Amino acid sequence: MILSHEKGEMVTVDNTPNGDCHQPFIELENTLVNLYHEDDPNEEIIHVPLYPTPRMKLAPGIARAEKYLFYDITHVGVAVNDHELPEEEHERMRQTAALKSVVSATQLLMFSAGKAQVVLVDPAVPAEQCHKDYSTVEHMRSEVEKTISIIDPSQRPQIVFVEDLKKMKLNESQRLAPVVPIEEFDGKPCIIDPERHFVISSKQQLAVSGLITPTCEIIDFSTPITTTSEDCCGACRGYWNSEQVTKACVGPRRLWLEKETSKTLDSLYKKPLPYILKLQQTMGATGAFWVRNRQELDEVAQFITRTYLPNSLLKLNERNVHLRPINILLSDIVRDGLETQCPVFFVKRNGQFIFLGCNTQKLVNGRWSGSMIRYEDQAALQKQLHPTMQKVGEYLHSKGFHGAAGVDVVGDQSGEQWVVDLNVRPTGSIVLSSLKKHFTSRGLQHACLIPGAFGTTRVGFRDRIGINNIRDGRIIITAWFEVNKGHSVGRIVVGAETADALQGEVDRVTALMLRD
Repeated sequence: MILSHEKGEMVTVDNTPNGDCHQPFIELENTLVNLYHEDDPNEEIIHVPLYPTPRMKLAPGIARAEKYLFYDITHVGVAVNDHELPEEEHERMRQTAALKSVVSATQLLMFSAGKAQVVLVDPAVPAEQCHKDYSTVEHMRSEVEKTISIIDPSQRPQIVFVEDLKKMKLNESQRLAPVVPIEEFDGKPCIIDPERHFVISSKQQLAVSGLITPTCEIIDFSTPITTTSEDCCGACRGYWNSEQVTKACVGPRRLWLEKETSKTLDSLYKKPLPYILKLQQTMGATGAFWVRNRQELDEVAQFITRTYLPNSLLKLNERNVHLRPINILLSDIVRDGLETQCPVFFVKRNGQFIFLGCNTQKLVNGRWSGSMIRYEDQAALQKQLHPTMQKVGEYLHSKGFHGAAGVDVVGDQSGEQWVVDLNVRPTGSIVLSSLKKHFTSRGLQHACLIPGAFGTTRVGFRDRIGINNIRDGRIIITAWFEVNKGHSVGRIVVGAETADALQGEVDRVTALMLRD
């Protein structure tokens, strides 16, 4: 039965993959729907790969997050005085974030969903940002159709576009599986209760989980201010954003912010170096900062006091304060740590887990820039990391979690395995595990997921990267959206026989990217 919605629309896809490229259909391994059906073949899972953000309303159908607050890609790269930006600059940032989050990231996550319903919303990117042929709803939906058209029809997701998440109606057999907690789903049948999902996704919960984790100091923010902008001072009454403390404020909200800022700075500068500062709830490898020397400490302190706290403290309210959404953690560093391994697995209802794959992350300036996997090493990595995955799986099961998750594990010279991060959701790198059979059947033991903005169209990318690479299944477009003829955002997966060959393919893809 198709999901009910007042104005829901299904996307139908032609069974000729990739247009005139004639790329063979891709057969996936371990789709999410198949994993859920391991427990109950009759359960109808509705996947929702959407990311509401507290900073802005990304699309008409997604409310700005007010309860479940995440630090995400919409915060990255902004000025230290972001809370003083004019309203029109925030709107420009919203448009950019909508392209990255609502369009590109969601396509990547739906790629591995399997033959199940996937809920998306139209990002509504304004025409002034797009060429006139690219600003229509039809264009946005056609991009989704093109992306999933290369998946074997027996595994292809059914995309349902909705105008408003609040108006979704489910029957008794349907359950929602959002990637992250969404406020509109409070009270609706979800795989896991949204509040519980939010709590076990937090860095603080990981620190007190009983798993082997580095020692953390927690800076707690648990007292929201009750003074409104109207009751604070003249500057606040005239400021356009009531959830930010303007520099001109001279009322109680300024005093409250200064008190919390002083408390935070005291902790930051007293903590012995080195350490890692982590924000409570983060997405996309954002919100974690190395603090190894005085210069890095000063830079992080400036970010926290001039951007994070002024933008976040006033988002504490009676609906979310019990969730501790904006706490800050100061984590010790694993001494003599080895390369971070990132296994992805599925937690079944009985607490057992299914190993999906293990990758390594590519980070540039602390930001996620891709993931790599070596398929011939998977059996050894599964055996090596089994004890840690089992403990994490048992822990998540004890908290009521059921679904795909990823964990970052750092080994040390003594053989201990430290859990340094836990993503209680399907991560983007799950697509590498889903493509294992596809690549290894072609003799390709190495693969890499590459996100980015490209200076070409989908067809232009295909032609410049080599149509034979597309036809042979060596390069796969797992997400793509054309903003205009000279700007697209996408997620590309490339496969190769050796590590050196893979690096060559990655270099060819990144050469087509737009530079920041």
